[in-house]
Amino acid sequence: MPRINKGALVDYRHIIDSLIRKPNAFTHYQYRESLFPHVLFRQAYDELIKSSPEKGHKHYLKLLQLAKINGEQEVLTALQLLQDDNQAPLPDLVKSLLDTTSQPSPIIQVLQPCLADYDCLHSFQKQEAAI
Repeated sequence: MPRINKGALVDYRHIIDSLIRKPNAFTHYQYRESLFPHVLFRQAYDELIKSSPEKGHKHYLKLLQLAKINGEQEVLTALQLLQDDNQAPLPDLVKSLLDTTSQPSPIIQVLQPCLADYDCLHSFQKQEAAI
């Protein structure tokens, strides 16, 4: 855990779901500055507020929720791409970038162990104990 010098340490992943249900609570949230995990998130927030003052808070909270679900680094990459293209960091655009860059999950095959091998090992241990 990082040290807390003054104030509090707030992880957006712990509270984002409740803030999504009450987006106006973000405007007066006491630890709001803790909810900008990276400079790009702060820049995205400022851009969203500038372009849409009434819905900017809600859009930003959706970005944080995407970061919780898909990973902060993936959302940062999407935000950087949008910033490089001079596009607004709207959640729908970020989500579309996340959907196109996501890789398919690997197929994992779990093999069932052969219980006869265990029985053989167990009987071998009994023989050694008898000796």
